[in-house]
Amino acid sequence: MNKLENIGEYDRRFLIERPEAAISPIGNARTKVWSSVVTLWGKYKFIPSKEVFEAAQQVASNKVEIQTRYWPNIDETMRITDVIYGGTYQISNVISEKREDRLVITGNKRDNNPQ
Repeated sequence: MNKLENIGEYDRRFLIERPEAAISPIGNARTKVWSSVVTLWGKYKFIPSKEVFEAAQQVASNKVEIQTRYWPNIDETMRITDVIYGGTYQISNVISEKREDRLVITGNKRDNNPQ
């Protein structure tokens, strides 16, 4: 496949972030902060949602599949944010297609997902 063949389909801007430990200035407690890794153009499609129970609460789970250019070292500890339209998704799966120079990322967004 030509690398530029479907480039016009990549109409969304995504920010990929990784968690890092930080020390709170108040009380010296350890907290988690999100550090930017890369911003990429891509496209996504929604996967039908379902409702699941977590900690005795009903939570709506929305899945998306995001296709973007290949970028190394993206993994399931990271999250992805739609820069233009909003929405943050915890990465649940990454399929690297180096031969076609692309990544397929599956992410989950939950209604009570903390930022």
